[in-house]
Amino acid sequence: MPRSTNIQLAKTYDPKFPDTCIGCGGMAPGASIELRRKDLEGGHVIVQIPACPVCATRLRRKHRVETALTWIIAGIGIVVAQWLLRSYEGPFKKWLAVGIAVIGFVPMVIWRLLFPLEFNMTVLGNTVTYAFRDPAYAQEFVMRNFAAVAEAAG
Repeated sequence: MPRSTNIQLAKTYDPKFPDTCIGCGGMAPGASIELRRKDLEGGHVIVQIPACPVCATRLRRKHRVETALTWIIAGIGIVVAQWLLRSYEGPFKKWLAVGIAVIGFVPMVIWRLLFPLEFNMTVLGNTVTYAFRDPAYAQEFVMRNFAAVAEAAG
């Protein structure tokens, strides 16, 4: 089962990506894909990941579809929870609604574990976790950012 390789860096660090396409591994792709993530303080972390034009288009579409699916599943979960609990008046109604909504995300989590994105990142506190599907690409990323990786780990 493919798993992602996760690397943590400080949020303030500007990462250096290998000059190969994140999607197909082609050398000097000449284009990039921009990925933005919000942090809890309301700021943004923005990175440019090298990708050939074909892979950049495919990866943008993949990230948009996943974001849309997240919102759709959340909406469906809320509607289903309201429908199932419309006549329930017990003390745990809110918690049951949250539980029903969370259950809706289980298939998506399984899908993401089985088929991780080529690249993703998560901002939490003062760190950014970069997740790579290709372990060789992740290793090259570590080599280009070695000092920052060592600082974040230490």
